[in-house]
Amino acid sequence: MSTKVLDLEITQPIPSIWELEAYNDLQILVRHHHQPLGWVYLSHNHSAGLSAEQLQQSINEQLGWEIARATLEYEMLGHLEPADQPAPPISVIVCVRYPSAQLQRCLASLLQIDYPNFEVIVVDNTSPTEKAAQWKNQWSIRYIYEENPGLGCARNRGIAEARYDIVAFIDDDMVADRLWLRAIAQAFADPEVMAVTGLSAPGQLVTDAQYLYEFFYGGMVQKMHRQKIRKDFLAIDRLAHWQPVPEKDLLHIHKQVVETNVAFRRSVFSKIGGFSHALGMDISSHYGSEVELLHRLVTQGHTLAYEPAMVVWHTTQPPMSTLWQTLYHKNCGLGAFLLTCAISGRVGWLSLGRFFVRFWLIEQIVRRLRRPGKVPRSLILFELLGMLMSPFVYVTGHFQARKVESLELHLSEADSASTQEATS
Repeated sequence: MSTKVLDLEITQPIPSIWELEAYNDLQILVRHHHQPLGWVYLSHNHSAGLSAEQLQQSINEQLGWEIARATLEYEMLGHLEPADQPAPPISVIVCVRYPSAQLQRCLASLLQIDYPNFEVIVVDNTSPTEKAAQWKNQWSIRYIYEENPGLGCARNRGIAEARYDIVAFIDDDMVADRLWLRAIAQAFADPEVMAVTGLSAPGQLVTDAQYLYEFFYGGMVQKMHRQKIRKDFLAIDRLAHWQPVPEKDLLHIHKQVVETNVAFRRSVFSKIGGFSHALGMDISSHYGSEVELLHRLVTQGHTLAYEPAMVVWHTTQPPMSTLWQTLYHKNCGLGAFLLTCAISGRVGWLSLGRFFVRFWLIEQIVRRLRRPGKVPRSLILFELLGMLMSPFVYVTGHFQARKVESLELHLSEADSASTQEATS
């Protein structure tokens, strides 16, 4: 089974699609004036291709209402958005552990983005190598080596090195959409917004692991409507009203954000702090590090936005063993995030217990263990194992982070002493 993934702008003439013999299905992201409307799913019965008429008919059948709504909204409100959107300079940060072909694809996509002023910073969080050093010559990027281990250290170093007031993060196994930075700039045109996440879409669907993750685990966040999340309110789309959100429900923020595709105003870090060194110390808790920072941002009174036009594509072909690891790490990070929220006092232990029992244990684990459908029960057990291991990862991460911070303080004091001796 293989699915061809395409991207289509509905305001342009619909093309015919050929050379489909190698694919069983098509999955098409349909956009209206660059704004994603939804996915169209087609089975072409092993034919050589689809005519423009067939494709248009399928789009109308599956997304007719969304197209009508988008057209009406654009006609009513499109004139309120200036034709020439401001283009503030943006620093793009890519944190890597090992140089790879995936990183090459990511950097190539970044350097083809349609945007007038941006920089790309690669933070190497392993060890400096000749191969890594060659990136500076092969790509127009800034290369920085961060010796302290952990994704949190790498991301905080990237923030410190960034030249511009908006910093965007993309994982090294992602490919950026050509209009990615324009969507980020559009979101930050609202002065209230301090951070924004976007849509992470599959660039291809080839392996069984990809199908399971996208269709039975929901994939990454792929909502098609703009949202703004505050401590007390949630707003969906420009035509919707603000809706109250109880503070305990902010624990569900992990369902609202894409940790592989996020941008911040650099100034917000002086108010809320940077990425947690402890949660970013181990790969098992990386997911928790990103979600924890966004939860901290919202609970301290700042606004988080979701912009679906902020698109990145993940193009890796993971085997089933990688999916087990992904689900284990994701739940391990989620558990570490929940512990951090409770221990820091941001969320009460009672609210945490309710969330854990009702929404995670009963709805996510027990119900699916009883009726797993096409999901192997072994995968669900890996989710359970990840959550059970999260307290150990939390404690270990904090221990390792304290060692790193102690070493940094010692080196800083030594440098200060050396400077004083030299001046005297």
